[in-house]
Amino acid sequence: MKKLLKCIAVLVSVIFTSGVSFAANFGTDVNLTMMPAAGGMGGTGTASPQDVGSAVFGNPATLKQFKHEQFMFGATYYSIDVNAQHDGTTTGTAWSGDSEAGPYLIPNVANSHAISDSTVLGLGFSVVSGIGSDFRGEAGSLQPLAEILVFGANVAMAHELNPHLTLGASVTLGMGLGQAGLNNNTASTSNFGLRATLGMTYTAGDTIFAGYYRSPLAIKYKNMVQYDTNSFHSPTFEQPQEVSFGVANHSLMNGDLLLAADFIWKDWESAESYQDLYDNQNIYAI
Repeated sequence: MKKLLKCIAVLVSVIFTSGVSFAANFGTDVNLTMMPAAGGMGGTGTASPQDVGSAVFGNPATLKQFKHEQFMFGATYYSIDVNAQHDGTTTGTAWSGDSEAGPYLIPNVANSHAISDSTVLGLGFSVVSGIGSDFRGEAGSLQPLAEILVFGANVAMAHELNPHLTLGASVTLGMGLGQAGLNNNTASTSNFGLRATLGMTYTAGDTIFAGYYRSPLAIKYKNMVQYDTNSFHSPTFEQPQEVSFGVANHSLMNGDLLLAADFIWKDWESAESYQDLYDNQNIYAI
């Protein structure tokens, strides 16, 4: 049991040390950083997304900005470089090394369809969160190997109340895949979780003001860790609730230049399994 607890301590420290590197500046969440247009715009898209996937997986109210049928299919190739250093205070042995986890291919599939002049439906599939590290083979490391990937299938809808105000909502069915290599006493497991997003946009001339609230996404990885023959541990990892505000302006260069700025607040300190590891985040993207 002591050896197992040491393994878990090393695993937790290593996997979450590498988290910021895996998912840009959004903790373990990907948000819009892997979308084809938003990824090249600092992850912005709360007010005026430039690809339909950023509307389906971002602020659902922005779907109304896609007036014609839109379909997006692609993937983002993501390579990571993570180094860990452990001073030995937990395990008694100091070690350092480079993670062999990755690279990753993140799918981006989305579609929008206007079901009336005022209502647009959106569907999509992508990765919403991920983290991973592999330090097997590093002397003294206790061979930590861990990975969590959360895929999201989204259904979103936007409805225009008037020429200025649009409301939107989306539901995400998340499927999490998790594994933690702890001296052959863990398994690769998967499970499902649900979250919802409520958003709005307000258009004033060439400027769009927007915001959304997204609920937590909790996934319990059943029987991931085995303590003995009949004893298992099922950890829950909860992607945090978040609030975003954004503004976008299309007035410059005869409407050809888009300026956009987003603010996102992530509540890591209330998210299960992350609350003792991450501080709350205030994210600014321009």
